[in-house]
Amino acid sequence: VVGGRSLSGPYTITVIGDPTTMETALKIPGGVAATVAGDGGNVIVEEREVAEVSALHGPMKLEHARPVS
Repeated sequence: VVGGRSLSGPYTITVIGDPTTMETALKIPGGVAATVAGDGGNVIVEEREVAEVSALHGPMKLEHARPVS
C-alpha cells in the first residue's frame, strides 16, 4: 500500500547512489531482498548511467516545517 492505494506488481524502484553500496545494502541478511524473496518475489539490480525520476504527486503540504530559502 502506497499513499493509501494498493498496488500490484511488478514494481520498479529507481535509486541514486553508488551501485556497489546499494547492491550490498539490498542483500543484507533479513533485508529488502530477503523480505521480497520470502513473499515469493525476486530483486534484480540493474546499473544505469542515467536515471530519470519524475514526480508522482504534487508538493506535500508542510505541517511542521517551512522552507529555508
